[in-house]
Amino acid sequence: MGPSHSEGFRRLFLKYLFLLLAIAIPAIVFLEMCLAAFLLRPFGMTQVSGEAGRLAQFGSEHAALLVERDNRFMQDWERRVRAVPALEYLVLDPQGKPLAGNRQTFSPLPSPALLLQRLNQTILLKNDHYVNTVPLVSDTRVYGYLLLTYPASALPPQASISWAFILGLLLLEPPVVLFVVVLIFASRLGKKLNQPVEELMGAVEKIKQHDLDFTIHYDQPDVLGDLCRAVNDLRTALQSSLLREWDKEEQMRELVAALSHDLRTPVTVIQGHIEGLQRAQPAKRAERLERYLPVLETNAQRIGRLLEEILLISSLEQAEFSLQMQAVHLGDELRRKAQNYELAAAEQEIRFRYELYRVAESEEALLDFSQIERVLDNLFENALRFTPKGGEITLSCAWNVGVLSISLHDTGSGIDPQELPFIFDKYYTRSRRPKQGKKKTVGLGLYVCRVLIEKHGGQIMARNRPEGGCEVSFWLPLQ
Repeated sequence: MGPSHSEGFRRLFLKYLFLLLAIAIPAIVFLEMCLAAFLLRPFGMTQVSGEAGRLAQFGSEHAALLVERDNRFMQDWERRVRAVPALEYLVLDPQGKPLAGNRQTFSPLPSPALLLQRLNQTILLKNDHYVNTVPLVSDTRVYGYLLLTYPASALPPQASISWAFILGLLLLEPPVVLFVVVLIFASRLGKKLNQPVEELMGAVEKIKQHDLDFTIHYDQPDVLGDLCRAVNDLRTALQSSLLREWDKEEQMRELVAALSHDLRTPVTVIQGHIEGLQRAQPAKRAERLERYLPVLETNAQRIGRLLEEILLISSLEQAEFSLQMQAVHLGDELRRKAQNYELAAAEQEIRFRYELYRVAESEEALLDFSQIERVLDNLFENALRFTPKGGEITLSCAWNVGVLSISLHDTGSGIDPQELPFIFDKYYTRSRRPKQGKKKTVGLGLYVCRVLIEKHGGQIMARNRPEGGCEVSFWLPLQ
């Protein structure tokens, strides 16, 4: 995995980590506050319960003043009551009649008998409040009763929750909250990763099964989207490669068929002439052999040239192949080739013209002329094969500013425009109409020409001339 992908995964991880912390930390703080408030609430209410007990003792010690509702004392009493939250009181005379306090809180009022029964007791009422009944006695005289009420949570048993327990809960709450938040985010992250991971795994399985007919639809702008797009690109590249391989296989089949045809024709001719010689009478065999020998030689040469091209192609495609660069006199060598071509063309009643431009014959050039000669021979043989009697073949050569340019054109039938872009391909089979009639043959020679010219650092091309015929030209740098 490349650095960019590793950085992408790191950014994705940090993104979700920061998001996790951004939610987890405020959640932990909020829950800590709520939990602390809930757990510490009983201690506050326990304080209410304790204050109620002290207030009851204070009222009992000043029973006469409380029942008589002394102004100065009552001000102090009301201040003490208000200092204790959630605490209400009611002062009753010995007959149970209210003298001071909040009567509605204690409605319905207890009877004197019930008051005597509840003396010095804390009773839980149905409204979830506790009522403490305190007798107001001074010097053996009963002045009345003091009722104090507060919420049930204010009782001392609520204080049984120790500080250690509260501290333990407060310490345990953050990891629990963090664990829950992690689970939630892991679930969300899993859902986010589920689609691309499933599509990627499905793509891998399809590739294993050599099935490239699929598309990954996940296309988000993140590292997983980049990975999915890369797999899509890989699928496209593999599909293109397979299509090229299938195309090459098809071309190879056509090449084998064309090679078989090209070999079968001379072999059939040779075999037929041999059978003719075998059937001939001994007296006529010598005469027939004299007629057959040129035919046998020509067809044997055709087979030899075809096999030589096949071996040459195999050699050219080897990494060990190298050009044998030597200094040659271009003018002399090109003139020699032109003379040979002129004789060969004359034998088939075809005119041959040779044109040489701006080449100093005394100057030497460094190149593998044996391979250039092979290129020229292939091009001339093709032109000779497709040029009718009375036609013309022209070879033009020019050497200018370190570049050799050569073109050869004929007055034959030309090349099918649809086939023109492919005539230098390895597996090309031509259907150009030769003088002997239309047939499909192998174009190995032109492929050899292209490879040899390119190994010299040059380029070769072909075109149909407007006035008719085909022109093949190439150029290569010279030293």
